[in-house]
Amino acid sequence: MYFRTRVAAVAGAVALACTISSCSSGSDTSSGTASGGGAGPGGTLRIANAITTDPIIPMTVDTSTTRVMDMVWTGLVRYDDKLAPYNANAESITTSDNTTFVIKLKKDYTFSDGTPVNADSYVDSWNYSAYGPNAAQSASYFSLIKGYSATNPDAPDGGTAPKPTAQTLSGLKKNSDLEFTVTLDKPMSSFPSILGYSIFYPMPKSFFDDPKTYEKLPIGNGPYTMTKLVPGQEVDLVKTPGFDHDDAGKAAGINFISFSEDTAAYTAVQGDQLDYATVPTAYLKTFQTDFPGHSALVTGTSMMDMQLPLYVEKYADPKVRIALSMAIDRKSIVDALLPGAASPADGWVSPPLPGYEAGACGSNCVYNPDKAKAMWAETNFTGDVVITTLEPQKTLFTSVCQSITDTLGVKCTVNSIADRTSYKAIAQAFKAPGPIRWGWAIDYPTMENMLVPRFVANASSNWMKYDSDGYQKLIDEANGASDAAAAATFFNQAQALLGQDMPDIPIYFQQGAGVWSSNTKDLVITGFGWPDLLKAYKTS
Repeated sequence: MYFRTRVAAVAGAVALACTISSCSSGSDTSSGTASGGGAGPGGTLRIANAITTDPIIPMTVDTSTTRVMDMVWTGLVRYDDKLAPYNANAESITTSDNTTFVIKLKKDYTFSDGTPVNADSYVDSWNYSAYGPNAAQSASYFSLIKGYSATNPDAPDGGTAPKPTAQTLSGLKKNSDLEFTVTLDKPMSSFPSILGYSIFYPMPKSFFDDPKTYEKLPIGNGPYTMTKLVPGQEVDLVKTPGFDHDDAGKAAGINFISFSEDTAAYTAVQGDQLDYATVPTAYLKTFQTDFPGHSALVTGTSMMDMQLPLYVEKYADPKVRIALSMAIDRKSIVDALLPGAASPADGWVSPPLPGYEAGACGSNCVYNPDKAKAMWAETNFTGDVVITTLEPQKTLFTSVCQSITDTLGVKCTVNSIADRTSYKAIAQAFKAPGPIRWGWAIDYPTMENMLVPRFVANASSNWMKYDSDGYQKLIDEANGASDAAAAATFFNQAQALLGQDMPDIPIYFQQGAGVWSSNTKDLVITGFGWPDLLKAYKTS
């Protein structure tokens, strides 16, 4: 979820994230089974969720957009409340070597326009994303598959990418209407577990016939169908007629509504004008008494960080980046602004994920004003430090700026952007004048998801232009490892290398808080830090 991921921007100042065992609320938060249940009591859920102007299609990489797509589509895999993957549209995913995977589809899945979901729906969708001229945000994820370099060749520094020599991935092969084979470029034992991410969703023929018309009101193969789309403002869904699968939802409809201010969403829930919102910083001390029995404080799989523009000359020196990191008093900032809702980050993988290693970043992520000053004195940094952030995090990064100024004596200012689309455009155009606020919410529950999309060269959320052969080698070793423990060892070595290069400064791991209306029932917050909207419903 990137935007996470995926570039992961969130509506509230604090993003929700939890493991199910740590959720604390007055409603039933016991973990459910893999099935989403059948027809339920109904009602229309009104959910605060930042809506961008990007198309709501699998080619878009954005956490908030994924939240909508997860209701409109059913992918090969879904995840239960504790983040365990289970087959959804996939009947089976098999391999003998962690390189070639045979995927068989369940019968009787259709898109909401009545057309069948088949092998072509996946193969064509993935090929479209991977083909460079289509400029899909999701493209780099398909570099895992054999033949990507032919469909999406790298551009030389400062140059234009050469013309692709192929339009389709050589590693994708349709075997029959309900079966296809995926051959990866390198072994990856965790490949089946990533296939629940929205970028891997299937697409109907109508998309390829006329993408622009399709994007006005996208259709999927999932439990809900889109009836209204106002880009940047609202998305309305209703139950898909005739959807008779395990992941059917209980609510009759879901309305996703974007708020420019997180406090407005919170007060809307108080007035029963909204059914779910994250808790703004200002209400962290009172939300549990404001919403007795209708709130949750949770442990996080998300984080807040700052990417550093390595393409700006004065940030090219690692000493500058490390000194800035050591100048930030993370604990004091977290204690003052996010009491009980965050913990200082000591790396780039959140604690609840399997393989997490405490202190993976090393001493460079620890507040050390004396060492920071000494290292800063060795640099040739000129001018001010300018941090770009979204408006809801302005207070947070003002405190980060103050810590940097107090420690290093350099002037630091905050440039806050009101809308996410403009903010995202600055990053994607590589025009950040200095550190840029980043937030990461996992797309799928692996260490790989926190370490590849942001830090591998040319990855979907690497807006720093970080490029390290040593880092890539460690990632390849991790992905090719035969077991999870061996993979974690390599992933944590990769984190240690990030601590030495410091292309990105981790700030805190997000706990979070969520509130919901009095007539919303069976609301369960999953390990993604987001409600399982297939289980929740309204009583009135």
